[in-house]
Amino acid sequence: MLTLKDKKLTSIESTNHSYIEWHLTYACPFKCWYCPPPVWNGPLLARYDWEVYSDFLDEVVERYKKGDFLLSGGEPTDWPYFTNILDKLHNNPNWRVFTLTNLSRSKDFIDQWAHKTDWIVTSFHPNVIKTQAQRDKWFEKALSYKKKTSLNLKILMDPLHWDYCIEMFHSLNDEDITLTPVRIHNVAELVDPQNYIHYTPEQEKILSNLKTKMSGNLKNEYTIPQRETTLKYDDGEEETSAGALDSLHMTSQIMRHNRNKFKGWLCNMGMENLFIDEKGYVKRGICSEYRIGNVNSPSTIKWPTTPTICPKTYCYCEGEVGITKKKLKPTEIKLLRDKIKNRTINVRA
Repeated sequence: MLTLKDKKLTSIESTNHSYIEWHLTYACPFKCWYCPPPVWNGPLLARYDWEVYSDFLDEVVERYKKGDFLLSGGEPTDWPYFTNILDKLHNNPNWRVFTLTNLSRSKDFIDQWAHKTDWIVTSFHPNVIKTQAQRDKWFEKALSYKKKTSLNLKILMDPLHWDYCIEMFHSLNDEDITLTPVRIHNVAELVDPQNYIHYTPEQEKILSNLKTKMSGNLKNEYTIPQRETTLKYDDGEEETSAGALDSLHMTSQIMRHNRNKFKGWLCNMGMENLFIDEKGYVKRGICSEYRIGNVNSPSTIKWPTTPTICPKTYCYCEGEVGITKKKLKPTEIKLLRDKIKNRTINVRA
């Protein structure tokens, strides 16, 4: 596995990569202290009939051809049509389905669909699952799925429960799972400044040295081309990932090392990815200003054909970190904005 270098990045280039993320609902029973209310207090009801979502899915898989499809939230498994989406994508060989869940639903319910998702990506939240009995039960439940599908277990490195998070990360060594330590970013800073996440200097040092433990026993054989990601540094050095897992490992490192800052970069957002929010709005990415349409009218969606200049300080999504992008000089930004308007720019040029 490649290791992120301690040098300035100048570009990220991905091939064989389409990344679709759908926030099915912003309702979640956990209500973690580091998540702003808008991501857990939303309604559970679907806004449209299943036929509307089904037609939209047909359009997406036709346009983006092949790649990774992430179902997230909130808690996506609470959404009424969650299993309908799995049923529709399950037998499509061009798409890998990732279900991001906190496993709050019953085991009986999860057992019904676990084999239909290529990955269960489950997050351990120590501020909610905080007694030893609760933790033992949760980990037992999570590990029970490692034989049914590929399992990525993410430990949210909560600074308020630091010792237990570190203990679990170092003690859990299992070839059948991928174990990821996750830095909690200040998503809540836009909503409630009192909920800022602060790591101590010692915790920051430890976080920077933690590495994902990759599974050696994947359950699902991939039939689509493996994604490759190339990182370029300011001294001209380049390194390219060896397959999809290595690409995910690289983007995870960028997030964990707090190097996911791409404001002013030219990015293929919306061309290599798509984001759908809980209201059905379709966007270039997780940034709200990139709204391009709604699932209820695929024919009127303004499908992106040119890259854009990122306006955000942080990129909060690992999948979007891996989108092709390159750093711009300040003098280039105005010129490139004009070229983007005229649809004459190529981010790979």
